[in-house]
Amino acid sequence: MSIISVKDLPNLKDKTLIYFASSIPFDVLPDTFVCIVNEDLSNFVFKLRKIDILYFPIICYDDGDMKFASQAFWIFKAMGYPVFVLYGGIKACEDEGLELMSNCAPPLLEKKDPQFIDFNKLPKLCPDAVTVKALPFLFYEVLGQDITEEKVKKVLEAHRIDYNYSNCTLKGKCAGVFSLFLLYLKFSDVKVFLGEWSEPVPFRSGNSLAPETFHTVAESVYYDAIEGQSLSTNKVIDEDPVPEKVTVEHYSLSNVQPRKSIHPYQIEASTTNCRSCLLL
Repeated sequence: MSIISVKDLPNLKDKTLIYFASSIPFDVLPDTFVCIVNEDLSNFVFKLRKIDILYFPIICYDDGDMKFASQAFWIFKAMGYPVFVLYGGIKACEDEGLELMSNCAPPLLEKKDPQFIDFNKLPKLCPDAVTVKALPFLFYEVLGQDITEEKVKKVLEAHRIDYNYSNCTLKGKCAGVFSLFLLYLKFSDVKVFLGEWSEPVPFRSGNSLAPETFHTVAESVYYDAIEGQSLSTNKVIDEDPVPEKVTVEHYSLSNVQPRKSIHPYQIEASTTNCRSCLLL
C-alpha cells in the first residue's frame, strides 16, 4: 500500500508525521515535523537522507495536492523505509474535523552520515521514461474522502488516462502523484523518475596529513604551513596549539603579464620562518 486515509491514522500507534511545504504552514496535525521544500531536488533528496527517523511508518502529507508528499514518498521508499502518503493531506484533516495546531514539534533530528539510497528505485537519469503530463484534476477533490480502487480506476477511465504501466518508469510534473496511485492499484513494479539529482561533493577529511591551504585574491599570496617542519617532510603534524616554530612556504606573484597559458602568472617561491603565524 502507498496511501493511508485520515480515518486509519489512529490505528498506527508508532509513526512519524512529516508535513512538506514551500513555506511554514499555519496549522498541522499534533506531533508533526515540518520540512520546508524548495525546487532543488538534489537538496531535497540529501535532506531526507539525513533525517534520523525513530518511529515507523513515516506518514508524509502536504496541503492536499500530494505533490511534495509523493516526492518524499519515493525518496523514502528508495531508502527502504516503510512510508505512506496521507490521502488528501491537510484538506482531508479539516474535512474530518481533526484538531490542528500551530507547529511546535522540535526540529528534525539529523544523522551524521546520509542514509543509503537504492539508485534503481530512484534513478538519477532515465531518458527512456514515459512522460506523465499534468493531470486535469486533483484526486482528493474528485474522489472525496472515501477512496477505493474502483473509484480510482473509474476516474482515470473517465478522463481517458491509461493506468496500465506495469514495469515502467514514469517522469514528468505529476509522475510522483500518478505513480503513487498506480501503487495503490497494486502495480507494484512501477518506478518514478523525479528528475535529475546528484549527491553532494564530500568535504575534505580533517585527518589528512597534507597541510591546509589558504587562498586569497589574485595578485596576492597564499600559504602552505606545517608546524615545526618543512613541507618536504611527512611527519605527523604536532597538535600543540602554540607552536614554537612554523615553516611557511610563501608564494608571491611576479611578472604579472597576460599569457595564453591556462596559468597567466609566473610563480616564484621563497621560504620564510615565522614564530607566530596568525593564519594557524
